[in-house]
Amino acid sequence: MSLFDTYGGDKEKVFKSLYDRLEKAVQNDEKLTWDSLLGRNGFHNAHSGRTYTGFVNNFILSIAALGYGGDPRFVTFAGCKAMGGWVNKGAVFTPIWRPVTAPKKIEKDGREETVQVFTGRFAPIQVLHVSQTTLVAKGLIPADWAEKNPEGRPDVLDWFELIPASKEEGRDPRPYYCPGTDKIHVPPYEQFKSSFGFAEAYAHELIHWTLAPSRCNRDTAGQVSNREAYSFEELVACIGSSFILSHLGIDLGEKEIDRQTAYLKTWLGRLKMDMGLLFEAATKASEAANFLIKTAKETLKERGVETTEPEVETAETVAA
Repeated sequence: MSLFDTYGGDKEKVFKSLYDRLEKAVQNDEKLTWDSLLGRNGFHNAHSGRTYTGFVNNFILSIAALGYGGDPRFVTFAGCKAMGGWVNKGAVFTPIWRPVTAPKKIEKDGREETVQVFTGRFAPIQVLHVSQTTLVAKGLIPADWAEKNPEGRPDVLDWFELIPASKEEGRDPRPYYCPGTDKIHVPPYEQFKSSFGFAEAYAHELIHWTLAPSRCNRDTAGQVSNREAYSFEELVACIGSSFILSHLGIDLGEKEIDRQTAYLKTWLGRLKMDMGLLFEAATKASEAANFLIKTAKETLKERGVETTEPEVETAETVAA
């Protein structure tokens, strides 16, 4: 059966699952972990395998990686040496920063325990791109940095390609939407750990794409430097991508809901954990999802393809 004849999904149900899970996480102060689902293609330490975190660090590393085709592998001098490599002559280190923590005793549930807390200070770490070392030349690490997803081409790609969003070419390992060029970039499918990861990333960036004045004209358009506006737009994209996945019949199980909730909790934390904003974001997300669904439907109609796709829900229904 054709993908286009099997639309499912219930935005109201999806939003309730996200909201209830987030409310529980906030009340219990749960530490949820978000995974980009991109193999090991985010900026990471080639020796330890750990992913580098923090907006500033990732921005610095993205600039440093431009000269190496977007290859996200970096290493410290000690890590390079431990792997059996050496630093190329004339190589210049790139400084990134790690938060300095200190142990602190707290009382939780009537018991005393020790936790690590941020001291407010950062310590520099000097890293090199792997191409500035002998690791590749010696065959100690592969020349091709992408971990390949063994699964075949996903059916959902057919639906995503019905949306006339311009694509940004390149080997940048991060998905993104660039308002300046009005283009999206999604790494190749093979670089994701799963079909779900690829579909979620693609849907997420398409939701961002709808913010332009000629589409949904969200207030966040052109305000990426405004921290609150940027954070709110991320809520919209996360909820909107969940709506699109459900619409395409992709199951949002407990694991996927937890992942989406972790992402929402991160950005809502920058908005003073105002749960009321989720309803506003859901309304905007529903408008964006409806725009994409309508656009895909119009593209199919232009191609002479009839669908049994149901009418989309209104934004008011979802956030009611």
